Amino acid sequence: MAITYEGIQDLREQRKKLTVDAGEILKKAHDEKREMSDEENKNFEAAHAEGDKLKARIDREERQLDRETEQGELVERKAEIQTAEDRVTERSVKEQQRDVLRRWSLGEELTAEERMAVGSGKFREGGVSGNAVKLRLAGSNCLPEPIWRGNNWVFDKDEYRKNVGADIEQRAQTVTTTGGGHVIADAPMAGIDEALLAFGGMRQAGATVIRTATGGDLPIPTVNDTASAGELLAINTDATAGDFTFGQVVLGAYKYSSLLVLVPWELMQDSSFDFASFTARNLGTRLGRILNTHFTAGTGSSQPNGVKNVANGAVTTVASATAVTANEIIDLQETLDPAYDQNAKFMFNQSTRGALRKLLDGDSNYIWRPGLAFGEPDTILGKPYVVNQDMRSIGADKRSILYGDFSKYYIRDVMDILVVRMDERYATAAQTGFVAFSRHDGDIIDAGTNPILAIRHPAS
Repeated sequence: MAITYEGIQDLREQRKKLTVDAGEILKKAHDEKREMSDEENKNFEAAHAEGDKLKARIDREERQLDRETEQGELVERKAEIQTAEDRVTERSVKEQQRDVLRRWSLGEELTAEERMAVGSGKFREGGVSGNAVKLRLAGSNCLPEPIWRGNNWVFDKDEYRKNVGADIEQRAQTVTTTGGGHVIADAPMAGIDEALLAFGGMRQAGATVIRTATGGDLPIPTVNDTASAGELLAINTDATAGDFTFGQVVLGAYKYSSLLVLVPWELMQDSSFDFASFTARNLGTRLGRILNTHFTAGTGSSQPNGVKNVANGAVTTVASATAVTANEIIDLQETLDPAYDQNAKFMFNQSTRGALRKLLDGDSNYIWRPGLAFGEPDTILGKPYVVNQDMRSIGADKRSILYGDFSKYYIRDVMDILVVRMDERYATAAQTGFVAFSRHDGDIIDAGTNPILAIRHPAS
């Protein structure tokens, strides 16, 4: 059945009814000044659990509908501008890309035309690489395994000459077809980017992402001039000196791997599913998990500095080690500098969200509200939130809730994700190795005005 805006709205209406039903259960117990009975609590949790399932379905269908709309617009644009000479085949661009990557993952030979098309950009939407995810071939077509040298993977020239028996130019290998590497088009490897996002609460929160071509130290300047203001001058009076005071946060480049995956040749040859897409998606998921953990709770020592480590002056200790009140959430919200409030949102994990859903303000209204219009997010006190499972749960001496402008957290991505295939190294066991590498860093860019605040619970 086709996905439609009307169908999604029907799902939103179903979710709205579940929310109202759960609210009536909680409100009845609240009005009668008692705790919910076991049966009431069971029905309350069941309503919200079903609402969560509907929310996940709504999000999926909205995302699919957006993609289909974008694809439709893209096809229309390409039909207008593409000439007969530019048409490589009647198949869609994405089908060509997927087929090339599938055959690459199975160790099959790429044709000269496919290599030429890849190098010229014909396998890319509109010929533009965009946010590229590059795939370097290693082990196929008699190429030796790559070596990490400097900031890139390169092929050793002597090994190449020994394996192929051909003269090569005396220069560093490149990612062009003449240099020994092959850039596979972006779309088939979109699974990696999507997996990073799916496990990327920090990226979803709106962190500022910077992509750099090299991994050298990247200084981000900061300045806090909030205590300075202009002055009123009398006639013939010199202006007072008031220089700016700058600081900086330096982002490095820590190297991550997806862990090596060894795949028997029998599995690749006999699998009935798209093994290339499966590999890309799962390698990306592995990277996404560890990156989000470090961007959230990293120590800042030999790893990114997590957003949880906000300045002590931005931390509010609440009264209870096991709970939080609606008034404490309001106090947190009102502590944020108004300059950051426009883009502000909350961040917490799923169990904390469950606790916040039950909180009522002084007028007996829930501080949690479901988003019922198309594309409208759920909110806490009118502000959107991000569920990040790497956040700590409510507990003694834990920082369970963040609130602020998450664009002030900077994520640095160095170059592109490199997916390496290794045939020769594991050939004696009839296996092929796959591994992905990437380099990143992250930190809060805080000039001293606390763009992100935290709630911390007492030690006992």
